[in-house]
Amino acid sequence: MKSSVLPGAGVMAASEKCIIKVGKNGPYIVSGKIPISEYVINCDSKGTPINWILGKEYPVRENCALCRCGQSENKPFCDGTHADIHFNGTETADIEQCYSQAKEINGPELILTDVEKLCASARFCHRSGDIWDQIFKSDNLEIKKNVIRNSCDCPSGRLSLTDKETGKSLEPELGRSIALVEDPFMGVNGPIWIKGEIPIKSADGNIFEVRNRVTLCRCGKSQNKPFCDSSHYPEQSAGGITMEKSTSELKDIKVDLEDILKTKKRVFVLFYASWCSFCRAFLPIYDKYSERQPETFLSVKIDDREDLMDRYSVEIVPTVLFFENGRIKTRCDGEAGIGLSEEHLIGIINSCQE
Repeated sequence: MKSSVLPGAGVMAASEKCIIKVGKNGPYIVSGKIPISEYVINCDSKGTPINWILGKEYPVRENCALCRCGQSENKPFCDGTHADIHFNGTETADIEQCYSQAKEINGPELILTDVEKLCASARFCHRSGDIWDQIFKSDNLEIKKNVIRNSCDCPSGRLSLTDKETGKSLEPELGRSIALVEDPFMGVNGPIWIKGEIPIKSADGNIFEVRNRVTLCRCGKSQNKPFCDSSHYPEQSAGGITMEKSTSELKDIKVDLEDILKTKKRVFVLFYASWCSFCRAFLPIYDKYSERQPETFLSVKIDDREDLMDRYSVEIVPTVLFFENGRIKTRCDGEAGIGLSEEHLIGIINSCQE
């Protein structure tokens, strides 16, 4: 690997004919001699990103086809496997809806815009402090610098900043290029990071909103195709229980959670989100306990349920709450940039048995 560099640094601008076309149930067709290289998330021992490292650089081509189904034997390029496996690449993204649900968090000097559904789980938002906490301290010069650095390293553009004094958007300067995100700490290939306002044309011929940074799915599993939704992270435990099919998950969280808490004397409830990589890592651990005592260990997916987070004061996921007679007796909140471990879970279980 090469030495650490800033994303997009040293990349020559491609021609004005640059475009990426989403093939119907097929690959991404890249045109215009767009540079393609690997970018590796370099993490510390806890999995918190330190920086981006430039990896392999591919020869520049006039045109190429990048795998979208995730099954090519010639990654990152397409080898036709999508046809053999009857890949369903139907585009389901509703970008207007994503942005309509964006949250704005006002700090003293910066405004943070958070479009949660665009999360690609690169985790730079936790580097040297949680960005959602630090935005409120943006009048501190060092903290402000860290907030800006972390926002600019978000490949999907989920996080963006506005300077309150000038009203200007604080976007990184990115040359037109394509980065293949590699995440060795999590053991996965990440998304395709599109930089520098390269147009992306849908299979039906429409152009998506042109943005400075965006991530495209290359595992074939995203529910927000063609964009990444973090589905490339491991979903399955050794016991074969997937996050989406957790045996303890409440199916109707509007009603069931309140009703069940009224009927149970003692119960643990895990609050998690499908977009959170730390939740994906913790859920198989939690499911081991819910398999043994399914009536005592429940889980609730809080995607788009800000009301639930507010009601139970859940600020970070994953978080485990212990209820006794319908009331919170104790809790174990996830740590920013770390999440929860089995040791945390054992700790709250033991404390509730005392």
